[in-house]
Amino acid sequence: MSVTLYGLNGIAFASLNSEDDMEGTAAKFIPNSPNVDKLFAFVMARDCKSYANCVRIPYAGSKGLPAGVPPLMVSRNILNPQTGTGADFEELVPTRLMFAKLPRIAPLYKNKTKNGDE
Repeated sequence: MSVTLYGLNGIAFASLNSEDDMEGTAAKFIPNSPNVDKLFAFVMARDCKSYANCVRIPYAGSKGLPAGVPPLMVSRNILNPQTGTGADFEELVPTRLMFAKLPRIAPLYKNKTKNGDE
């Protein structure tokens, strides 16, 4: 699967794919869900310093969004490269975009070096 986020101008400012960016990301948000291995989650924020799995969205520029304007999200299912087929429609979990005001939190999931630095 791939997910691309677009601004009002039709320019993509973020792209994620299931092979590189999504695997295991839902476990940080819903660790006890029975389907957690089939889900993904990420944060969109103006400042990503306190969040893992975060897509930074600036206010201005070609890859930015004005305050209060939601992004357009497009998700695509990817075909299996060996078989050239995709999952059965009945097996797919619908992609949903949810908005929430997140509190500023300590970076719980970022990797730290042995010196304690990020």
